[in-house]
Amino acid sequence: MLTEQELQILNGPPAIDTSQLPDELKGFNWGAFWLTCVWGGAHKAKVTNWIILAVILSSIPVTAIMVIGFILTFALAIFFGVKGNEWAWKNGKFTSNENFKRTERIWAWTGWIIVILLTAAIIYSVYYLDNFIKSNNIDLNQFNAQNINQIKDLLQ
Repeated sequence: MLTEQELQILNGPPAIDTSQLPDELKGFNWGAFWLTCVWGGAHKAKVTNWIILAVILSSIPVTAIMVIGFILTFALAIFFGVKGNEWAWKNGKFTSNENFKRTERIWAWTGWIIVILLTAAIIYSVYYLDNFIKSNNIDLNQFNAQNINQIKDLLQ
């Protein structure tokens, strides 16, 4: 005869009602907003396919399509943030409200850290490139094959 603790280990945690999101869990999901594609895939959100399409559209080098792609990507990220907790609750296997909060908090912090690191990398790159151009007297108004050769020589 198995004890109750052994039965719980075999059967997993008790199921919770995922049909309705509890009021205390409602709110904006920053993990879903920042990490839309990865978060959507991990939480089995079928609408993730639309965000992938928007990202593909934003990479097509036609200005009108790129603008539409960027707008669509941003709109879908906001939509994911608004609906994220509901989708995660319905599709996730959470043992409690606290387990849900802890899991989504990790997603949110991961998203914020990635955004901060990428922003810092972009700022550093722009600063470095600006200093490189100024220190090597590269005139971007006269950018031509001669300048490209000059830059190649400097980088070697």
